[in-house]
Amino acid sequence: MDKLAALEAWGVNMTEVMERFLDDKGLYADCLNTFVQETGFDALSKSLQEKNYEQAFNDVHTLKGVAGNLGLDPLFKSLSTMTEALRAKDYSNLEAQHKDVEEKFKEFKNIMA
Repeated sequence: MDKLAALEAWGVNMTEVMERFLDDKGLYADCLNTFVQETGFDALSKSLQEKNYEQAFNDVHTLKGVAGNLGLDPLFKSLSTMTEALRAKDYSNLEAQHKDVEEKFKEFKNIMA
């Protein structure tokens, strides 16, 4: 199975994504390969560890936007949940939310490996 088919099986709406990327699979692949290297997840972990929730909100909100633009719906949903919790200053489930985000990012990276 190629990577785009694997992403679709994971939950990416390829029809929608290809409309956004004007059917340029090469550009989309380049963007995905760049996102695999994203250091924002490390920054998010650091912000949470330091209990710097304002920075964590900025980190997760940025990641959510990129994941959304790339159509990475499973990751986008996890990031959205965490974004809204941080926006509401509800820190009660951040550890579980962060673990879910990390798991979804790992799933994405495994597909792209």
